[in-house]
Amino acid sequence: MSSLKKTINLNSDNLREYCLFSLVAILLFLVKMYDRFTGAFQWYESIFILNGVWAALLINYWFIPLYFYKKRIKQFILFSFAVIAISFLIDEFLFEKIFHPHTKGLEFNLISIFDTITNISIFVGYKLAWDAFTKHKKILTLKALLTESQLEQLKTQINPHFLFNNLNNLYSYSLDDPHRTPEIILKLSSVLRYMLYECNENKVPLAGEIESLKNYIDLCNIQLEERGVITFDYNNFDSETMVLPLVFLVYVENAFKHASSSLAKNIQISVCIGLEGDFITFSCKNNFLNKNNKQQLGGGIGLKNVEERLKVAYGNKYQLHIDKEEDIFIVSLKLPQ
Repeated sequence: MSSLKKTINLNSDNLREYCLFSLVAILLFLVKMYDRFTGAFQWYESIFILNGVWAALLINYWFIPLYFYKKRIKQFILFSFAVIAISFLIDEFLFEKIFHPHTKGLEFNLISIFDTITNISIFVGYKLAWDAFTKHKKILTLKALLTESQLEQLKTQINPHFLFNNLNNLYSYSLDDPHRTPEIILKLSSVLRYMLYECNENKVPLAGEIESLKNYIDLCNIQLEERGVITFDYNNFDSETMVLPLVFLVYVENAFKHASSSLAKNIQISVCIGLEGDFITFSCKNNFLNKNNKQQLGGGIGLKNVEERLKVAYGNKYQLHIDKEEDIFIVSLKLPQ
């Protein structure tokens, strides 16, 4: 019985469950007690239902947690049928004799076991449905927490690298070309403001994501100077189009990192965001020199982080392809609108 006490605890979810269980019992009482031929309530029918309720409680709050959810199916079936059989025998040899002595109580009727099974199954089915609903709710909560955690992890990964490069760049321009310093500071602050304050939701407006990405690419182009160029083509999206934040930026950052670290000149990176039917399309291509590339192109915490976030947010509705063709690395992503 200690297992039963541990299973039943009165937190808010349990309280709601027990209240709904009681409501189901009351409705069953009303249905079973009402005689549609006479229009009267036969109060003694409640005794038969109560005989099923104790069996259902035993199955729901002892056998299901102890055996069914622990994959001990044989024990669950054995003990459940034993309880159902006891409930049925009590009905046949006690209550039928008391309340129906001249009709049902005259002889043993095995077919009546189906009435017992039906009464108990209503309560057991309710319990399984409630547990499934509760589990689904917990999964959704955990997914939301996971997405939030992954986003924060992504920010902590991007920000130091991004700040380090741009502060060095800002220092150089302040000495050699000071008239460009305000432009760099403005774009840098815009990108950081977006990361810190505007992309804290599960989904953000795609227009804001594009604007931030444009500023980020402008800063990368300033760092490249004469070594190459990053091009950015995009559609104008309406304000209602939403997308997972910072996904595109991670792939662009990855492309810039590997291209600039392996090539001394002729760096070519092209980024495109558009529409294809009901999908938002994103592509990012960069050239690289494999023998000079010290880091794995398709790896890294950031890319794995993004894939996990995509799975949580879009399930199997998104399409991601990452390919390497000789000296070209290509990321293609389709997201449902």
